[in-house]
Amino acid sequence: FGERIDVKLFKYAEDLEGHLEQEIPDFYFFSNYVWNQNLNLSFADSVRKKSKNTLIVCGGPNTTRMREERKKFLEANPFIDFIIDSEGEIPSCYLIQTYLDLEGEIPKMKTCRLPSTLTLSDDGEMIEGLLAPRLGMFKDSTEIICPGHSIPPDFFDDLQSLDDLPSPYLTGLMDRFFDDQLYPLIETNRGCPFSCSFCQQGTSYFN
Repeated sequence: FGERIDVKLFKYAEDLEGHLEQEIPDFYFFSNYVWNQNLNLSFADSVRKKSKNTLIVCGGPNTTRMREERKKFLEANPFIDFIIDSEGEIPSCYLIQTYLDLEGEIPKMKTCRLPSTLTLSDDGEMIEGLLAPRLGMFKDSTEIICPGHSIPPDFFDDLQSLDDLPSPYLTGLMDRFFDDQLYPLIETNRGCPFSCSFCQQGTSYFN
């Protein structure tokens, strides 16, 4: 997206709170874990109260695999526009591009069935996009199915693995977090050959 969007990352709640007092984002994406979901939802609710036009999207390993529970989660948190299912890079591209194409018309976005997303329609129906293949697991970008969308078929041709993504460390996005309080964590691989029922990655999608 180049200079069309400006990305900011937040680790400390007080920093995010201060930023939201000064500026309301067009996009608010967050990843839910066991230890931060309640805080994330509180901030998302606050963003929605300040702006009905901000696209609010959540994902992360704390997203349930059970379809009915996903619907209940969206119903209980109506300020969330979309859930991203599983890996987030491809669906995030679709969400941002669609928001730009439709000039922020979130209700129209919800009818698009964007890859690896879940949302609720105005009448309470859960709308699901087809699950996009994992990075490095598709040979042809046409395997990513989203009928009628303006993203060209070759958009993801150069995105075949995590190695093709700009590093948030090398691009400087993480510099301000090297503050002697936080330490960088690097995930050396995604997925797992096992199918443990208690684990978010214990599904056929990840193994």
